[in-house]
Amino acid sequence: MDTEQRIAALEAEIAALKAGKAARFAPPQPVKDEGVRIVQIVEPSNFVRPTEKELRRLYDVVVGKYPQLAPRLSARWEHEQRQEHFDGFIWSFERLGYIGRTAMPDTKHYANFWISECQDWLRQFRPSHHGSIGAGFLAAVIAHGDICFTPGDENRGVVWTIGVTPFGGAKATDAWRKVLNGQLMAPVAPERRFA
Repeated sequence: MDTEQRIAALEAEIAALKAGKAARFAPPQPVKDEGVRIVQIVEPSNFVRPTEKELRRLYDVVVGKYPQLAPRLSARWEHEQRQEHFDGFIWSFERLGYIGRTAMPDTKHYANFWISECQDWLRQFRPSHHGSIGAGFLAAVIAHGDICFTPGDENRGVVWTIGVTPFGGAKATDAWRKVLNGQLMAPVAPERRFA
């Protein structure tokens, strides 16, 4: 039943009710199944994205301070691996500009959870994104300058944790400008857990 037919049926029903006659109800029409719809509401943000040149400087500052976040290179693919790592950093930085910040790192989710969340968000809101984001993600976390984090330490059994939440939390700031000047946020000490 198209819209015009539905309107005509409703007008006839209204006229019958006004005349005091019993209304004849048409049998319910089947609903056309359009499949599952998943909607993620993104709160507006005042996040100001750095320029390409500023992103390169941010990347260099963070990787200089945390060399464990630099790409692991093979001689044959060195240029491609460097570019892929930097691209992952750029795309991760974009996503992190639109996610809430928490006061302490999230110890319930591994970094891989947030990397997957970032990739899902990019697929939905930045369809031009392609490729992997990998370790560039953690460099982008630090480069933002307003996301608390605990760096991983294999020798102590500490995994990377970051202070973000997809719903609520503080909005992104322009603290990345401080990182450009070498003022990185201090890491949060790992949470002590006893068995």
